[in-house]
Amino acid sequence: MSVDDDPQSVPIDRRLTAIEEHAAFSERAVEELAEEVRLLNARVRELGQRLAAAEARVIKMESGTPDPAEPTSEE
Repeated sequence: MSVDDDPQSVPIDRRLTAIEEHAAFSERAVEELAEEVRLLNARVRELGQRLAAAEARVIKMESGTPDPAEPTSEE
């Protein structure tokens, strides 16, 4: 075991600096992860809306109701 392996042998200011650096890194990582979660939530919400719209179109097609978004062949 070297002198640097013993936390008591490291000066308090170096230990405090290491703790502050670790805390800053952790805070940054949390911020990045929170942004990723926000983006994923928005994407899931968007995909859910698209799925609901697709399901509604399928139900209309199965029931024979024309979809106003679909072009008709009445030309």
